[in-house]
Amino acid sequence: MVIKILHINYNDDSGGAAIAVQRIHEAQKIVGINSRILVAEKFSNDKDIIGPNSTLEEIKWKIFKSFNRKIERLQKIKRYDSNSFNILPNNFIKKLNKVDCDIINLHWIGNNLISIKSLSKIKKPIVWTLHDMWAYTGSEHYTQTKRFIEGYEKSNKPKDLKGFDIEKYCWELKKKYYPKQMLIIPTSKWQFENTKKSYLLKNQETRKITLPLDFDFWKPFNKKLARELLNIPHDKKVLLIGSQNLGHIRKGFYLIDKIFQNIKNKNIMILSFGSNNNSLKNMSSTKNISLKEIKPNTSDLKIAYSASDLFIAPSIQESFGQTVLEAASCCLPSICFENNGFSEIIDHKINGYLAKENDLIDYSKGIDWCLENIKREQMEINISKLKDKFSYQKIGNEYKSIYEKLLAIN
Repeated sequence: MVIKILHINYNDDSGGAAIAVQRIHEAQKIVGINSRILVAEKFSNDKDIIGPNSTLEEIKWKIFKSFNRKIERLQKIKRYDSNSFNILPNNFIKKLNKVDCDIINLHWIGNNLISIKSLSKIKKPIVWTLHDMWAYTGSEHYTQTKRFIEGYEKSNKPKDLKGFDIEKYCWELKKKYYPKQMLIIPTSKWQFENTKKSYLLKNQETRKITLPLDFDFWKPFNKKLARELLNIPHDKKVLLIGSQNLGHIRKGFYLIDKIFQNIKNKNIMILSFGSNNNSLKNMSSTKNISLKEIKPNTSDLKIAYSASDLFIAPSIQESFGQTVLEAASCCLPSICFENNGFSEIIDHKINGYLAKENDLIDYSKGIDWCLENIKREQMEINISKLKDKFSYQKIGNEYKSIYEKLLAIN
């Protein structure tokens, strides 16, 4: 029997979760799974992706997204990351339940894609792949508080959260309406440990499956040629900095200026991509070449990886870290903080450096260490290990195994 899977994600093109879902979908097709994706915003022409049926439906989703952002602004707090409240009723569950499938695989369902109250109305077995912390928090996609462990109480409400505690309200809705049985898929050890500590999901069956990568596409360009294409001097150490949105506090780019003040190697230049890169503009000690917004899954990004000597990824929290995996497959080491999803990919002092958590001095030392010690030949050898862990075939088969088990039980 061919297993029919319906993946649910807000869109098919924007953000790390959309890229991850597309890769999981492709990995599953390779191993013989009949996989499709249902989204609210469709940008591609892929026949396996089901989008809105009409212009009216497209407008509806824009209104829901706008409503979500307005609630965010009403909170008037310094935004650590984004929030999704998912409190508006809609007919998405009806559309979802009409699709012929054996299992529903949820992914990023923010922006009111599925209201919390309607999650219990899904008629098929549920697998939920976690791309952030939202499934076990209130409305936060990432949080540094421990409320997701302790419960959302008045006593642990953050001091900067004034007035009505909407995060507690959303958490209470999840507590009441979550299906009693779901199979939860964290994509890293960090995410797995959070899940098992969380009040909402600790009793659900949980299985860690990392994200896959297409190693036929993600492979290095010739470094000399890549630098010539980008007009970068060959005698400089090039540090690549990039993310879809460099402005999110969680991404840690506001720390860059302090980190770079302690780097001993001064023969460096910065290559950067992504939006909101204001945190990089004051770095007078280095030359900064901005590539602005490079579209993911493109040769342009492979060229940037291949032209560089080290990828700078200072995220405070990260569920997995697809850019770090892409970089490693292009022979580019990365420096990250430990106790993060990046630890799933980076072997300390082998294909990168894991700095001590919140230790900017160690991060600076790590940059110098990587520039001095990690050679391209070493990175090339490490690619075979990455393929063993993250190939489409391996990850596709891991999903197939859990789907088969779930269907046998049900």
